[in-house]
Amino acid sequence: MKIDDCFELGSVIKPHGLKGAVSIYIDADDPGYYSALDAVFLQLGSALVPHFVESIDRKSVNQFKVKFEGVESEEAANLLRKAKIFLPLAALPKLSGNKFYFHEIIGFTLVDESFGEVGEIVEVLEYPGNILARAMHNEKEVLAPINDQTIIKLDREKKTFLVNVPEGLIDMYLSDEGEEKDDN
Repeated sequence: MKIDDCFELGSVIKPHGLKGAVSIYIDADDPGYYSALDAVFLQLGSALVPHFVESIDRKSVNQFKVKFEGVESEEAANLLRKAKIFLPLAALPKLSGNKFYFHEIIGFTLVDESFGEVGEIVEVLEYPGNILARAMHNEKEVLAPINDQTIIKLDREKKTFLVNVPEGLIDMYLSDEGEEKDDN
């Protein structure tokens, strides 16, 4: 399994007890959705290694106690400490309406309600308190905020993402202010 075919679900925090169990953190909007996992991939070094779940018990909102098959001691569990946990993209719950996963909109056409077609979304950038769609318009980068206030419609069939960004934002990216102007 390649890492590009997976999504990061969380990580192993530390061993839990003496019999090989570990505490894991699940970074998801609904961690309970993953409370019946059969198997996960743990990133050990540069490889994704499958681990089969023997038992899983929820300890708090995002934390679970997990016992993996073949991990029988605290020492073995300690080798998994801080390992990132991955699942195949196909394991993600299906979303509808304007709800989406960041990887899902890569390749969609970004369309602003006022400006029109901006260009293809090539990346989604996550900053604290700000999610941005990075689109290319005639080889120029445009960053558009994507949040509940700017998203109008996500059309999965047409692969378009309609937004209403603040007035003048797109023009700011596309202006040629940085180029010298001839005053003659």
